[in-house]
Amino acid sequence: MAVTAHDPLPVTILDARRSATREAMIERCAQRGWRVDVALILADGAPAEACLTPDEFAWLELRVGDIVAVDAIPVLPCSETPAGRSLVTA
Repeated sequence: MAVTAHDPLPVTILDARRSATREAMIERCAQRGWRVDVALILADGAPAEACLTPDEFAWLELRVGDIVAVDAIPVLPCSETPAGRSLVTA
């Protein structure tokens, strides 16, 4: 499946000690078992998404409406799977 302009950009949320060139606003957070899905809106209005563990989410103290620093996760050209994400599906 190809990533299109309408698909959310996969991003990493950075803690306050790290600088980033992009910022996003948290639109929605949803815990799904072992992970927390975070929907974000980039400054240019494009959708983005991050996947955190519940511990990471709690440590960052994220809330809807927060502005956070983000870095894009590179997408592998041959598989179109974000680098660092598992290729195994359950």
